[in-house]
Amino acid sequence: MVITRTAGKTPTELLADEAVSNKLKTILPENCHRILLNQTERETSIDVLYGLIQLYPGKEPKSGWGNPVKGNDTEISDDVERLHRSFHICKEILNPVAISVNNYARLCGIMLTALTRLDSEGKLEDKYKVLAYKLKAIINPNWSQSVYRILDNIVIRWSHSNNRH
Repeated sequence: MVITRTAGKTPTELLADEAVSNKLKTILPENCHRILLNQTERETSIDVLYGLIQLYPGKEPKSGWGNPVKGNDTEISDDVERLHRSFHICKEILNPVAISVNNYARLCGIMLTALTRLDSEGKLEDKYKVLAYKLKAIINPNWSQSVYRILDNIVIRWSHSNNRH
């Protein structure tokens, strides 16, 4: 949806153009070129989104591509930069002990805020809704524990009511 709002075409339509694919290969690191070969992966890849949006002049984040984004910068490209940076920070954490729970929750919060803002029309696909729920559960474990307790109580009551019959 982000690319469609920015370019007027879906990622699939853009990537069908060989010139766009070739230009994208000059932007993406070589280890990401394999993503372009898989239709599902390229349509959901933050790296491909990051590369595609860079092809449109005037769509740069206020701080520039590859730089930290200030909290009050909330254009589409600012949020794409936030997602890209947060994704790669999380991906590069090889030792989970190397990051505190608070810092991890903060990264998840940044991703959730950006994801929510990018979905300005409230049309997140199911796979992204699931991601949003998972991020909320990480950020606020009490919320997820409450949901699990409620579900657990419903299952227990249901199983007790079925055992009586």
